[in-house]
Amino acid sequence: MALRGVRGADAKECDMDEGATAMFRQRQVSMGEAWRYFWTRWTFRGRASRSEYWWASFAIWLVSFAMGTVLPLALAPMADEGGVIAMGVVDVLFSLAVAVPGWTLMVRRLHDVGLSGWWLLIGVVPVVGMIALLVFFVLPSQPAPNRFGPVPNVGP
Repeated sequence: MALRGVRGADAKECDMDEGATAMFRQRQVSMGEAWRYFWTRWTFRGRASRSEYWWASFAIWLVSFAMGTVLPLALAPMADEGGVIAMGVVDVLFSLAVAVPGWTLMVRRLHDVGLSGWWLLIGVVPVVGMIALLVFFVLPSQPAPNRFGPVPNVGP
């Protein structure tokens, strides 16, 4: 069973039997695990599973939503005293804090489907690029180790 060079193939195309496929089964990570991985795995190497990517994205969305709704309500009484500036500063700091970990997560997700991280640059193409990235991020993980590393989150 040669797994080197496997690109975009499922277990049947890899000529792997059922037992060989079982040793590469991914477990789904929880939102808490994905959030922890988001802040601790700052590397462009390796792979990120679909559940890791989407749970981390959802957590970031929740924080952003809370900052866009709860923070303005809390700072509304201070609107004349710099509350608007404080809200803007918090938004900018959060955006800066999630930028690099977000890029690394997206690159590792692309690696998981067998694509180079450079495909992230397709996102600069209006509309089509964002749709392409969405499709790439929704694709299932490659079931076997690929040129970017072993299957992520393997376990019971």
